[in-house]
Amino acid sequence: MKKSIIPALLLSVVTLGGLVSCNGDKPATTPVTPTEKTIAEIIADTFVGKPGEYVDGKYTLDLKEGANTNVTVTGTYISGGEWTYYENDRSGYIRDDAGDILFVHTADKTQTNLKADLKVGAKVKITGTLTAYNGYPQIGSGWTYELLEAAPTSGDYSTIQSYYKDVTVADLVTDANGTLNLDKAKTLVHLSNMVSVGSFSADGLTYFTPLEEIGKENATKLGIYRFHNEAPGVYTPGNVFDLYGAVTSYKGTVQLHVTSHSSEDKFTGVQQVDASGLTAEQKLAIADLQGSMAELNKEVTFDYISGTPTESKLTLRRKVISGMSIYHKAEVGGGAATTDWFTIEDDGLAKTLTIKPLAAAPTENQSGTIILTRRVCASTDCATEADAWALSDKTKYKEEKITISVKHIVKEETSMAILFTGNKVPSGIKYITNDAKYPNPSWGSGDFADSMKLAYVNGGVGTDGKYNFGTSVNVELDLAVAHYKDGNRAHEVTITALDNTGSVVKSVDVNTYDAENVGKFRKVTTTITLDEGVTNNIVDIEVKVKTATGTTLYIKGVTITKATA
Repeated sequence: MKKSIIPALLLSVVTLGGLVSCNGDKPATTPVTPTEKTIAEIIADTFVGKPGEYVDGKYTLDLKEGANTNVTVTGTYISGGEWTYYENDRSGYIRDDAGDILFVHTADKTQTNLKADLKVGAKVKITGTLTAYNGYPQIGSGWTYELLEAAPTSGDYSTIQSYYKDVTVADLVTDANGTLNLDKAKTLVHLSNMVSVGSFSADGLTYFTPLEEIGKENATKLGIYRFHNEAPGVYTPGNVFDLYGAVTSYKGTVQLHVTSHSSEDKFTGVQQVDASGLTAEQKLAIADLQGSMAELNKEVTFDYISGTPTESKLTLRRKVISGMSIYHKAEVGGGAATTDWFTIEDDGLAKTLTIKPLAAAPTENQSGTIILTRRVCASTDCATEADAWALSDKTKYKEEKITISVKHIVKEETSMAILFTGNKVPSGIKYITNDAKYPNPSWGSGDFADSMKLAYVNGGVGTDGKYNFGTSVNVELDLAVAHYKDGNRAHEVTITALDNTGSVVKSVDVNTYDAENVGKFRKVTTTITLDEGVTNNIVDIEVKVKTATGTTLYIKGVTITKATA
């Protein structure tokens, strides 16, 4: 079993005035400027318990009764943490001259020069209100600042880098479960040669494994929470990085806030490096990660109803780490698929699986599958493609197979059944968001892998309008409600039926909470029947989360079937 260090998303901030959302709301009152102290003195005077300590389901850190929570802290601004709030609100860390750090949530955005002044390396005096959040001290939303010294403009960040102390992942944990070593809580660290092993996430977790553990069955995975990128391709699984960030945790397990940057602030906590001295086993494992096909579209639909469809091209990896080779082959799977449905081409610049519409539209809807196989191996073992596929020693190659579903549609379909796999929205489904801060879908991990993660902030899913469900449909959701220990919350989705004009013709609310099955996938079926007198058929179904703040729903599959009214 893999050791996964998996923190949860941070959704709200607790202040003395009550609950403050992560949207940057100000405290209820503006604090009076207090006597200035070091970060260590502030924590000792204001809090009881230990930062990051989590015992018997509770954090030990809390505010002392009667403590003065209005503080002023002077130090160097070190960005990082919640990228969503960094660019505009400058959520990040401040480091004082003693080397201690304190998280500062979101600034008072009415300050005129906020983005110009608050850059990595600027020396500032920050005034705000202390809070205890998820076991850590922080200055809550609405803090103000005074710029004492501008950030360096030459791009020389050697002083900033010296603040981060060299550690290993083993230094940060005390056991195989990734429990935080409390001595490392609230410190700035530098981790060398960390390999990206999962999809990049700007608003959730991105996972890295130490280079020396690549290829091992029980390799550690360290979750990095919310960092910015300007070139997503850099974070392809299998690439190697040095990480600079602040050690934090969630419910006792380690997470890292790596130092973020924007187009204006060029010190980044995720710096790509060239790995050297790799073993053959490590090279093979890295090539396997780099050649992953998890992100490829696994459903292709050709719609002949509205015109002649065009080819669907899937780009395949041509190159992996030096000394390794990668090969692909496509074969007919099941159904009506034949070899003229696809080709694989390599023009030297790109390697492409082309899935083709039929030369002549069929008289009935047709569906079939294509099996795509990828193999990586050392160039010395597979100098040619024939050599690669002839290998029988499984220690010399890594193989991955995916099934691609292909449909040729000439008539409106009256039912659909879609299972989410990987981190892509499947064909036939669209992602719906009701919050501009979450423009892209989020995905589950661990027990909720291969499922779309839906919360009150990021909408839901809908069909793409190519169906005719008639006047009555059964909507079956394969879903799981995330487990929360703070009591039952409202877990509800709204299922809406639309006609061919996009107008709502029926909407129902469904309570999905089940106390006996929290955290488990199960199927919930709802029937929607149009009211008498409604003449337009249902062509679209939308499923939107309608829950209390903080609730998360995971959807693994959607099945919609035309029903008898």
